[in-house]
Amino acid sequence: MATISVQELREKQKELCDSFILDTDKMDEIMRKHTQKMVQGEFHNYSINNILLADFQLYMRTGETTELLAPYKRWNKINRYVKKGSKALYILAPIFYEEEQEDGTIESKVWFKRVPVYDLSMTDGEKFEPDYVKYEGNITFQDIIERTNIEVIMSNKEITRGYTDGKKIWISKHISDPQKVCVFFHELTHYKLHFGSDRDQLTKSVKELDAEAVSFMISSVLGIKNEESGAYIRGWAGSNAPDEIKGHGSKLIRTAQEIIDEMKLCDLLESKS
Repeated sequence: MATISVQELREKQKELCDSFILDTDKMDEIMRKHTQKMVQGEFHNYSINNILLADFQLYMRTGETTELLAPYKRWNKINRYVKKGSKALYILAPIFYEEEQEDGTIESKVWFKRVPVYDLSMTDGEKFEPDYVKYEGNITFQDIIERTNIEVIMSNKEITRGYTDGKKIWISKHISDPQKVCVFFHELTHYKLHFGSDRDQLTKSVKELDAEAVSFMISSVLGIKNEESGAYIRGWAGSNAPDEIKGHGSKLIRTAQEIIDEMKLCDLLESKS
């Protein structure tokens, strides 16, 4: 993998993202790994896409996934040293730039470069046990809706847990508080992704997969395990999922990250710890 090109890494990353959104166990593992914050504060929280890429490379070599990633020099700063003969795991760093077009307009563009990183398991030296911030506070539905500008209405419906018309979101008052949180993010995904000009081009199964995958990712970050999501996603995926969702993984990961950032959910977690 050390000589793999940027283009090959990009293609593999897209493939991994597509399979990721069908696997709730993997989503739960990666989302927690992506957002966990260290007390030491010396390590970068890599993107979900890059954790997937590094995990894949290490798994192909050792059968295990990554625990904590850092560049070569970062390990040296805590008196850990990359083991002799260890081959780097390569992730992708975006480089943004602007390019003037023929008509004089400026277009923002991006290209990627390979960046070598190493997992904790690939290092040796002074004993090091990462000390993570422990989020112990319970996140409530009220905590969540206080952080959105979208109108949320409590519904009397007992079978329909939630729905949206692209302007407002309705949540059933008859479900538990954690379920309300999960349903809210499901409907928020519909609100964000499924009321555009391409609405009629997407099948119902793709829309439901989109919404539940994003909801599950965000709920995992909040420490809410939606046990029903796995069956729900598998049910809507069916045998055509790999073809129908091709290219969707990256978009859904980006959507989940945007919601986490816009609503400052990691700040909310920290305030509850």
